[in-house]
Amino acid sequence: MGGVPGMSGGCNTCRKRKKGCDKQHPFCGQCLRLGIECAGYAKEMKFISFEAKPSRTAKQSALTQRKKSTPLALLPYKCELSAFRNCAYGAFMEFYLPVDDSHLIKQGFCAGEWLKNVPNMAVNNPAIANAFDALATARMALVTNDAKLMTHSSKAYGKALIALQRVISNLTSVISIEVLSCIMLLALYEIYGNSVDSSTAWKSHVQAASSILEFQGRSTKVSYPEMQFLLKTRMERIVHAIGKRKACDLVEPDWTAPPWSDCVKNPAYEIVDIMACMPSVMEDSDALKTCVDVAETLDKATSLANKCRLIWTELEDWHRSQELATVGPRYWEEPSNIRLTKDPDAEDYMFPKRFCFPDPATAYAEIVYWTASLLLASTHYLACVWLKDNLPVASILLQSSDEIFSFDENAELYCRAFESANNIAQSLEYFIKPERGGTSIEVVGFPIAVARGFFEYCNSPKRKWFDVVLKYIRDTRSVPLDTFLNGTSEGQKLTLVRV
Repeated sequence: MGGVPGMSGGCNTCRKRKKGCDKQHPFCGQCLRLGIECAGYAKEMKFISFEAKPSRTAKQSALTQRKKSTPLALLPYKCELSAFRNCAYGAFMEFYLPVDDSHLIKQGFCAGEWLKNVPNMAVNNPAIANAFDALATARMALVTNDAKLMTHSSKAYGKALIALQRVISNLTSVISIEVLSCIMLLALYEIYGNSVDSSTAWKSHVQAASSILEFQGRSTKVSYPEMQFLLKTRMERIVHAIGKRKACDLVEPDWTAPPWSDCVKNPAYEIVDIMACMPSVMEDSDALKTCVDVAETLDKATSLANKCRLIWTELEDWHRSQELATVGPRYWEEPSNIRLTKDPDAEDYMFPKRFCFPDPATAYAEIVYWTASLLLASTHYLACVWLKDNLPVASILLQSSDEIFSFDENAELYCRAFESANNIAQSLEYFIKPERGGTSIEVVGFPIAVARGFFEYCNSPKRKWFDVVLKYIRDTRSVPLDTFLNGTSEGQKLTLVRV
């Protein structure tokens, strides 16, 4: 039986459609079955002021009455929701995007460039609209400490998952950029939304994006929005592969050549290509522990050494080219502003000096370079240590046949890893400034995890510095990055630096 608007007690969508509603909560079953957005059961009415069109009598009255009362009008629910979304979207974009991203876009390091197209896609896409709603509202809830907003965010997150599942189940072959945008919005929610078990959910979203892209393959030509989205997903997929310590497909020619057939690679694309080799190195290092005899160990260790040497050469050539292309120093030191305690009189700086950079693009390039260097040096170093402790015969043979496994080289690897971790730590203050936007906080999350893991392995007191920085980010920027990274480091598969 058709519902009667205002009397049936059904959801707002069924009442408007004058259809029967099963009154399930929080969303009615009929709306879910039809794949339409359920507006819920709220009956709230809001009042706004507006200037009514003056009548002839009113015009005459205005001549003698300078001030007159302002009439009230009801604001429809959809208008209220649209106004709220616009406010939340704008606040999140203002927080997330840097104040000046011209240098970043020029060098290809703007992680938030893809997000600029999302509000337009959200107009006609319920999955994206709910995902962005969840993300933006979660940000407002953390800033204002509003429990109701966080509840609204969680509901929008659930609706986004349902809508996304429905869209994916109806697809035949081509995966649209809207689907991938929705998945990455949900991945961002795990970082900025302070959700339960956020690291596990983040891995699930990134794995879903990876599976879709691997299945679909890569075309030879991509548009500018697709290029920005490709860059975003590539870095996320590399981080995920490094966590699993398994090689990823992004090192294959299908992913390193075709997308750039019509343009020249800039420094951002090149360093990401080098970073994509790291999961393979980590997998090869772990494979040493599965060898059954000395001969197999020697073969795999030699292969690992050659691969590391090749990647070191690529890293150094890349960094040398950047130094030659930069006018002046790429970074310099200035006094640090973050103390270990809140005592203004205490000289308790973990690092008395912090790194400054000429522009954000250079800063991003350097921290990605240091992170890649730290991963390569620490992985290679730990392989040397394992061989020396568990297979002394193989270690001695390698030292005599390949200088890269000698004791001196082993010590040099440790020093290089320690220096890279130090550089990452000293550069963090630059990235967490408000004018850098939320993208910079997202960018440094992975370098923090890698550097902190190395200092923990070394049992260095410098590991405490990262707890101070993460607390500073939560207190001043309302970003629960510490919760996300702590969950990541506790996972069984996401060990970034294996001890």
